[in-house]
Order: sequence, then C-alpha cells, then structure tokens
Amino acid sequence: MKQTIIWTALPKGMSADGKNLLLSVVVSPRLDTGGPALKLSAFPAFTNWPAQPLAISIQFNGQAPVVATIIPSGADPALWQALFPPEETSVRSFVPADQSKQLIHSYPVANVVEHLRKLYATVGVASPTDLPLIAELAQKGATLVRTVEGQGREWFNLDDHLEQDLLGRYKRLKTTALPPGPPEPAMDFFRAKHFFRFKGGNRDTPVPVPEFDFHEAVAMVGNHPLLMRRLGLVIEVSVPLAGQSASGTVQVASVGHEFVSDDQPLRVHYLLDTAKKRFLPAPAATSDLADGMLRLGTTDFSIQQVDADGAALKAIDYANQLQMRQQGRLKTADSPPDDGLPALRSGGVSVLRTGRAVRLANTFKTVTQANTNLNPQNPPELWADDVTGGFRVDVQDASGTWRSLCRRGVTYRVGRLAGPQATITAADEGTVTAAAMQDVDPTKNDFYLHEALFHWDGWSLVAPRPGEAIQNDGLSHGENLGPDGKARNPSGTSLNLEITAEPAPKSLPRLRFGGTYRIRARAVDVAGNSLPFDSTDASQASPQVTYRRFEPIEAPAVAIVSAVPLSNLPGESAARLVIRSYNGTPADDGVLSPETSERLLLPPRTAVATIEQYGLLDTSTGVDATPATWNRLATKDAATIPEVYPNAAALPAEVPYLADPFANAAVLRGLPGTAPESAQAITFDAAPGWWQGKPFRIAVIEGNGPPIWDATERTLTVELPKATVTKVRLSSRVTPADLDKLAVWKWIEEEAFDDEDRARLKQLALDGLHWMLTPFRELTLVHAVQQPLAPPVIEVLNPRKAALGDTFATVEGTVGIHAPSTGKVDLLARWSEPTGIGFDRNNGEAHAFDLPVASPDTPSVPWGNRRHEFGDTKYRKVSYYATATTRFRDYFDPSLTTDELTRPPKAELPPASDTHLFEAEVLNSARPLAPNLLYVVPTFGWEEGEDERGTFSRRTGGLRLYLEEPWFSSGDGELLGVVVWPGERDWCLSGKPLRDTFVRIEVPDELKPYASQWGRDPIWLSGPTQQVPSLQNFTKAVAVQTSLTIEERPDALVAVAGHAVGYDEERHLFYCDMDIDAGDSYYPFVRLALVRYQPKSIGKAELSRVVLADFAQFAPDRICWVARDAADPTALRITVSGTGYRRNASFNCTSEIEARLERWLGPGEGDIGWVPVSVEPITLFNAQALKTLSVWEGTITLPLDDPDARFRVVVEEYEAFLGDAPEAGLTERFGSGRERRLVYSDAVEVRMA
Repeated sequence: MKQTIIWTALPKGMSADGKNLLLSVVVSPRLDTGGPALKLSAFPAFTNWPAQPLAISIQFNGQAPVVATIIPSGADPALWQALFPPEETSVRSFVPADQSKQLIHSYPVANVVEHLRKLYATVGVASPTDLPLIAELAQKGATLVRTVEGQGREWFNLDDHLEQDLLGRYKRLKTTALPPGPPEPAMDFFRAKHFFRFKGGNRDTPVPVPEFDFHEAVAMVGNHPLLMRRLGLVIEVSVPLAGQSASGTVQVASVGHEFVSDDQPLRVHYLLDTAKKRFLPAPAATSDLADGMLRLGTTDFSIQQVDADGAALKAIDYANQLQMRQQGRLKTADSPPDDGLPALRSGGVSVLRTGRAVRLANTFKTVTQANTNLNPQNPPELWADDVTGGFRVDVQDASGTWRSLCRRGVTYRVGRLAGPQATITAADEGTVTAAAMQDVDPTKNDFYLHEALFHWDGWSLVAPRPGEAIQNDGLSHGENLGPDGKARNPSGTSLNLEITAEPAPKSLPRLRFGGTYRIRARAVDVAGNSLPFDSTDASQASPQVTYRRFEPIEAPAVAIVSAVPLSNLPGESAARLVIRSYNGTPADDGVLSPETSERLLLPPRTAVATIEQYGLLDTSTGVDATPATWNRLATKDAATIPEVYPNAAALPAEVPYLADPFANAAVLRGLPGTAPESAQAITFDAAPGWWQGKPFRIAVIEGNGPPIWDATERTLTVELPKATVTKVRLSSRVTPADLDKLAVWKWIEEEAFDDEDRARLKQLALDGLHWMLTPFRELTLVHAVQQPLAPPVIEVLNPRKAALGDTFATVEGTVGIHAPSTGKVDLLARWSEPTGIGFDRNNGEAHAFDLPVASPDTPSVPWGNRRHEFGDTKYRKVSYYATATTRFRDYFDPSLTTDELTRPPKAELPPASDTHLFEAEVLNSARPLAPNLLYVVPTFGWEEGEDERGTFSRRTGGLRLYLEEPWFSSGDGELLGVVVWPGERDWCLSGKPLRDTFVRIEVPDELKPYASQWGRDPIWLSGPTQQVPSLQNFTKAVAVQTSLTIEERPDALVAVAGHAVGYDEERHLFYCDMDIDAGDSYYPFVRLALVRYQPKSIGKAELSRVVLADFAQFAPDRICWVARDAADPTALRITVSGTGYRRNASFNCTSEIEARLERWLGPGEGDIGWVPVSVEPITLFNAQALKTLSVWEGTITLPLDDPDARFRVVVEEYEAFLGDAPEAGLTERFGSGRERRLVYSDAVEVRMA
C-alpha cells in the first residue's frame, strides 16, 4: 500500500489590511492498494483526515520556505466519518487517466450560425410575402447540407464520404481536436450531425447509479468548496506579504504530519497586484484568462442567442428533404413548388469559445505530462488555466449593475448524521464547469465537447427552476418536496449526501426581449476561489448585446362556431369555412343561400416563459408575485378551447389562455371584395390588462360586397358569391416596438440592399405580411353549389384508333364548362348499331371517361389521349355528350345521389337534336369477315320516261349476289366490295369515258385469285371488254377507293368498288345488286373478286379476305323509243339501240327485232287486256351495226278510228342459232336448221295526245 498526496497552493488574494497573502492549499490524495480494492480503514491517515495535525510552509520562487498560518475553515471529523465511513468506503488504486490521445469531437457553432444567418436573411429579403420556390432555396444555400438518410439515398453515400473526410483530417493534422477554420457548410453541418448522432446504448434504460470509490467521492465533493473545507481537503493559509515579487511561482514547501506518505507539491505561477489587492494564478501567454476572468471581448469568443443545435439539426433534415424533392423523391401530385425555412428558436444567451476542443486537448496533454513528471524536487509548473475548474458568470443589464448567475443558497443533508450536524447550509456561489460527453460503450472513448461554455435562459446557472423535474428513473417527472414544502434532491448514491440549491433572493438579472446585456465570466480555481461577484471590473466583459426573440409569431388560433355538429358539416374544418347553395335545378341558381359559416379568431398561444421575458410580470420592485397573478398564470396556462363553440353565447369575452403578447392583431389578406393583395387588420384589444385580449368572429355569407366590420359585435362579415373558393392568409401583426425585438428581422434588416429596400421590408413586417416573422395560415372560404352553374358543352372532339385490333378509341378534344362550379366532366356516348341479322339494330351507350377539372379558372378543359373502350373493333357513328359534376361534392351530404350533383342529370339523356350532342365517327380497326357468297343470278332493270326523241323504256342488265347472314361484321356502312386490279397507275379513276379508256394491262398471275376479271362469250362477235375491270365499270357502286391492301397479299395494292346490300325477308338472306358496264361486249362474263368493304376504317383494315365468285353472264343494255311522226299522225317511229353483235358462231348476221302494235281492250290490269292490232309483226331494220353499238328502226301504222283508244308497241329481240328442231317457218326464212330464242322484250305505251 502507498499513500501519495498532491499539494497545490493556490493564490487567493490578500488580507483586508493588505499585509498578508492568502492561499488555499488543495489536498489531493492518491491511494495505492497494491492490488485488489481495500476499505478506507486500511489507510490510517484518511480514516479521519480532518483530525490530522498539519504544519504547512509555503515557498515563493524557490526561496526559503515561509511558515504559513492555517486559517480555520470548520474542518469536521464527524462529517468525514459520515461521508467516508472507513469500513464501508471502497478504495481502488488511483491510476491517472491519460486522455491526451482521445479524439475530441465538436462542431464550429459560429460557422453554422453564420451560414444560417446569411441564408435566412437572404431569403427574407428576396421573398418577404410569399414562400420561396424550392429551386430558389437551393440557389441560396439551403441544400448545401446534402446528407440523405434512410430510403432514397443519393448516388453515393455522402455521410460515409464526409465521415471518412472528417477522420482523415485528424490523421493528416496529427491532432486529437480539429482547429478552427473558415466556413465549410457541408462539413460544418455534418460535424454538427456527427456531434449529436446517437452514440448507442438503450435509450429507455436509466443511467445506472455509480458505485463511488474513495477517489471518485472526493472528486465529486470537489465541486462544493464548502464541503472541501469542512472535510479538510482545502486548507486556508496566509503568509506575510513582505518581500514577495509581483510574479513568480508558489508551492507547498513542507507539510508536518504524523503519518507516512509521499508528498508531491505542484508549482503554480502567480501574479501579485498590491494596489488592487489581487493575488491570483497567472495566465500563460496563450491563455483565455486575464485579470481572473475570461477574455470575452476577444474574437475567440462570441455570444449567440439562437438555439444553434436545434437550428443545425433542422437545417440538416430540411436540406435532406429539399434535396430529395429536387430529385423527384418525397414528391406527390399536390406537393407545392414552394416552401419556407424551418422556424428558429430562441436559445437564451450562450457564450461560445471557438476552438474549445483544441483548448481541452492541450489541457489533457498538460495533465498527462504533469502526472508523468511528478517529482517533489522539481514539481510540475501550472498556470491559471491548469488550475481553473470552472467559471462564475455575471450579467450586466441596462441598470449597469453586475449580477451573478451563480449566487445560491445551498443545503447539504448528510444521511449518516442526525440532528443539527446533519444539515449544512451556506450562501455561496456555484461553479459552471466543463462537460464533455462520452459514449456509453466503454470500447468507444472519444469525447464530445460543445463550444458553448454556458447558456443563460433567464434563470440561475447553478440552481434548478422551481417545478416538476425528471426523476432519477429518467422517465417520470414530478416534484420532490420535503416536510418544509421545499424541493428536495434525494442522493441515490453511496455517499448518502443530498444537495439542494436555490438562487439567492433578488440576485438574478431579468432576461427580457429588447434588453441589453454584457457578460463576464470569473475564473474559479479548483479550491472554489474567484473574484468576488460584486467586483465592478468589466475589463474582460463581452460587448453589449440586445436579447431578441427568434421564434416567429404564430398565426391566430381558429375555433368553429356552429350549432350544428361538425360531423354534420361535411368538408368543414377550423380552417375551412363553408356555406352551401342547394341548386338542384337551374331555377335555383339565383336563390340566395341562407347559411352562415362562423369562426372565432384568437391570438396565438404562448408559454409562461414568453410572458415573463416580454416583461409583462415586471414591477418597479421586481416580478409580480401576487397570488392573483400566479393563479391567473396557472389557470390560463392550463386552459384549452373547444374545437366547436355551439353558439355566440358560449364564446369567451376574453382569450382564455396565455396569448402571445407579440401578436397585437390578426391580419387577413386576400378577403373577397377587397383589392388584390390588400390586407385587413383587426386588433385583439388586450386592455385594460395584458391578459384580457378579446377574440373576434369572422362570418361568411352569400354576396358580392366588401367585408363589413362590426366593432360592437366584434364580427367581420365576409360575402362570398356562389361557386367561389377563396384562400385568405391569416397572420399576426406586431407593433413597431416589438418588431425591433425580433432577431430574424434584424438579420433581414442588415441584409437589405439599401434604405429604400429596408423601408419596404419593414412596412411589410409591420403589416404582418412577412412570412418569416409572422407566418400565415390559410383560411379557405367556400361557397359550395350542389350542381354546376352551367352544363358542359363539347367544343372539339376527335376519336381515333391508332392500331389494328384496337377495341378502343383514343379521344382528344375540348369541353366548355363553368369551371368554378365544375369538379368533374363525364363524357358519355350513345350510338345505334346493326345486329347483323337483317337490318335489326341495337342501341348502345357507355361512359367513355371522366375529366377532373383541376383549375377553377379555365373556361374549357382540353384533353388528349383519353381511352374510350368499345369492346370490339367496329365502326360506329357516336353521339357524345357531357355531364358536369359539382366541384363541391365533399361539402354535401353523402346521401345525395350522383344525379342530384350533376348537370344535366345523367338520367336525363339529351334528345338527338340537342345542340350539346357532338357526333363523331369511330373507325373500324380490324379487317371485316370474308363474305359468305351463296349464288349469283342475273337481274334486269327497267326505266321509263320521255325525252326529245319520244317515249322510251330502258332495260339494264346486272347481277344479284345472295349472301348469308350475318352482315355488318365491321359495323355500320359495311359494303360488298369488288376488288379490281389498278395496274401501274389508277387509270380506273381517270375520269375518261369508258370507251375512250383502253389500256392494255394484265393482272399478275399471283394476284389473279384476288382480282376481278372479264370473260367474253366466244359464240358472239362483238366489241371487246377491257382486259381488267375498272372501278367505272361498276355503275351502282356507292363508294370506291384505291391503294388498299388485302390480307392475302399485303404487299400489293388494289382498288375496290363498294356496293350497298339489301335484305330479302323471305329468304333471310342479304343480297347485293350490281349494275356492270361491260362496254361494247355482248353478253360478257365476269368473275368477281368479292370482299366485305368498310370505308370507315383505319389503314389496312378496309377489306376482308377475298372470296372469288364463279363466272357470271349478264345481258346487254337496251333502250326503246316510240314517237309519232309529226308529218304523218298515223305513223309511229320505233327505235331500239344497244350493244349487239355482228355475227355469231353459226351465222353471219346480227340479232332480229320485231315490233307489233297492241290495243287495250280491257278489263283488268297487266298484259291480259292488250291484243295485237295486226297478225304479223314488223321487223325493224338494223340501221347501224358497229363494233360498239347496234340500232334497229322501223315504222308502224297507228289506227285513228277511236280517239280514246290506248295503244302500245311491243318489241322482241331474237338471236338466231343453228339447232336440231327448227321453229316452223324459219326454214323458209333462214334456211335449214336455224333456230331463234327471245333475248329481249319490252312494251312502250303510245302517247296519243
């Protein structure tokens, strides 16, 4: 075992008569057990240390020792025995901690605050009334802190990058603490984040109570100078002044005692100023101390009033979000493009030492060197910084008096003593000491040291505020009161020592907004000595600062006033005022709404601390401590307001809670009926007492007039037209005197460009319009209408299909609306379509899509690429129409049906003639099905009439094609198409007469199965057909088109002649009649290539697959004229013309036409009543027999015996051919074996008048 005592003589001052120097000798025992822990009883000298007799001599500057006079300090052996019971107090060998190699983390608070000051001031100047855009915030430096946490990390991990950079700086500089440097926002803020990062451990587990050994217990009581003296660990001595130099060193030379120990003195540098009666430890050349105080007037120190820690962490979190929002993360459809900066918080008055971590690192090195170099013959030398254990802080306010923040009344209660000895009371000064943090993980020994030396928030720095406190379990809170009703502080440790303190009465200065203050810090040595608090020395005090508020003044509070429960007011909230018009019909649009929506506006709530720091509790003699005042504070601090006041009678006459005294009035900007950007202010009239602020009401009714203020009722009535939504900015207003008390305003004022700009910004601030000082909340005023005030009208609509097989149309268009009242437009469609069975039709209707109307300011809503699904690919002619749903659905009873909220109601479909209908064609988007051809038969058509040549009858030859049901596979308008080969060019559409257009083309072999072709009857010698049918040949076509493709050969282009189809009700078959102009060919053949053809199609969807019909033959056209001869009334001229032949395979002659006259004898109708006038017909003369045309003429005599008689001419055309059984009489006329057949017959009635 070994006992070592470190003896430190600390200069304390001079005696009152100036003849003696006073010193405090600090006793620092270091016990060595030589092994395991022992009890204190193993060390006799410290079994009862205060009882040990001592004789102390002091040595100055290595000269002869001077015997010191011990000044009694009340050393108390009983107290020692009670705090350190020898048989209970554990002793572990003292091992000096070497902390010189441990990293000390801090962050440059001044750099961080300056960056924030510049950011807030710049934004406050550039965007005073509106929140700045996010892009502008980024430009002004809000995203320089780019650490991204959790999900959505950046493309590289910036945190890890900066962590490596930070640790690398320690290695490069070969230091344990980083020296101060110029601003580096990213690194400065990262260091702040690193400083406050959770260090591990269980947050929910209270810190365990330590088991002190003797050395630790002595160190603990070292913070209490009175106890140190009562325990004999600080011994007050005096020595004569005579002969001592003004500076030098002092140490304990010898100590006379009866026990065995190693005595180790420490040599302390001193300064002696007899004129000022100061005898103090001397500061080193680089010390922060001078004249026994911190040199707060130097640039190494600064005073901050903002909560720098909270501001830094908010800025980091805000920058993370801002960065991700710029990159499209954390962004929703309704994310605003602007944002405000985080609100700052007043932090009281903090004194910062820039580079404080470096100072601590140097102290660690000094301590380590001193512990290493202990030598009684050559003691380590210490300076003032080395023996300073903390500071005592004084504040000078406008009165000029210095007031200590450390004066206190302290009470020590010793648990192991009883009676008067158990309680020790004293009036002294506490000490503000340095506090460095370490990780709870013992394997991580880095230190974390803040640059703030101390922080004053208006109370003592060494005594707790009255009231509840967090309990020892770290979780609960409450007050520990003793029998005397005063606060107690249970020990909870093995010392069984309870220490309570309270500020000395009337010793504390008042911290008030707008007050001016200077700070000084008196150095306290390890014996608890310092300059006295009543010293007037201000040589090392800080510059004067004005204390200002950083918190913005919140917007007024809002409460609902309504007799109707909030649950029955859909869409309403405190910040959303709604009146409703139930316009279920257009006639109701002009009816005034009977509703009123009211809110109660109150000043923002605040805390007791704000009331105090505003000075509302101050009196000429101190603080108002009357029971009435404190009862009022307690009552109002605990008061709440309901969400809904049921009626005006229930409204409070004064604000029930503690109102923020900075909020002088409420400002409403953007009220309907006022000039744009104008604002109306209404004061809260806090009179006669500051606590008697008066709320006021805002009432919304229907109308178009300006707001009306009723001062008697304290009600602002606002009129709101139908279908109007207005956002009103609500903020607080400050007085000019209070504006100067706002710290952020001073930042902005200093940043302004010039005096004019400064005046502009000041006026905005005084008007309550600067969001950074008086942030606004938005009140939304709504006049909801049940139905839109006008129906929608489709202005433009264009449906289209983009690709083959699409069953939907992509619709683009524009619909005109009454946007303020319309929240959604539904586009509806209806159409009629064939079933495919006969001409039966079905009606179709559908909801195409809806269009949300985002903006209430646009008269029309354009849309593009909206899908209308039909479920198939068919062509339709669609009638579109629109219905509008109210924008205010959420403000009406959910039981209202959709029709009750829609105009026109969806149940009332507009008639077909309604101008709101918009017809549009939706094209077919798939090839039709191939036609199912059954058979083809020839057809004959007749036409009767008159022209300049007389009465005529025309017969045309054609084909009828019968088709199986169903039809219309591609929708309305589906035709039967004839596919023709267009050749090298579209000669088929040349427009020339058919007989003048003769182009020798030939269908390619590979396309012959898919194109129509002519055929000529070989037995007749007549004019030729064209080699390939053209579109002009099909005279009954209703639609023609070229450059089409067929599915079988998509690389080839064809033309098509489309024909309408009919329906045979008896056969239940569709049919198609075709008239075909074959040119000069007599009884030609044609092989038709047939398709279904849908002209209303997108590209490449017009034609079905090709069905090839068999060759079919059709008759040539004939026309017969009958006319009376003008010169001979009895003569009838008969002319027949048409395509004929010159010869056939049997005979070299053309066909023969006979004519006969018939008289009507009646009765009845039809051919039965007609009888021939003569037995033998006449034969018409073939007047013209060319390749292209044959003409037969003749004359027949007309009887005139009966002027009322009716006559007709019957003509018959016969073809002659060689047969086996000739008709009687033909042998004589044509020779042996000739036969004939009737190929044309017609009858033309003679006009007798």
